Amino acid sequence: MDLEGIRLDGGLQPRSTLVIAVVVVVCSAGVGRTGTFIVIDSMLERIKHVDTVDIYGQVTCLRAQRNYMVQTEDQYVFIHDAVLEAITSGNTEILARNLSTHVRQLLQPLSDHHNALHIEFQVQRLA
Repeated sequence: MDLEGIRLDGGLQPRSTLVIAVVVVVCSAGVGRTGTFIVIDSMLERIKHVDTVDIYGQVTCLRAQRNYMVQTEDQYVFIHDAVLEAITSGNTEILARNLSTHVRQLLQPLSDHHNALHIEFQVQRLA
């Protein structure tokens, strides 16, 4: 793996016009949280290309390569929740330079002492 672009402070150095990022996940045995991240990442990548997910199959495949990947039931449930959230919400990214404007728009009063930020939060809480 090429780590040339990594700075000591954990940031990335620009190497060219291509954006290259390296993600490092650390957990004590390298299987629980790491396996959880790998499954979520692979499912998010998969749904870009096909309209199905196979969390059970992916966990099984990882466990064939390294025992105990995704160690707890909570981690397994979290994978399902995270993938469902990604599918349901879609891309919610906002360019950093537009965040201030976006927040101002969310804070504009709508009706009955509510604003879009309040409504957005309530929708997330109910989901």
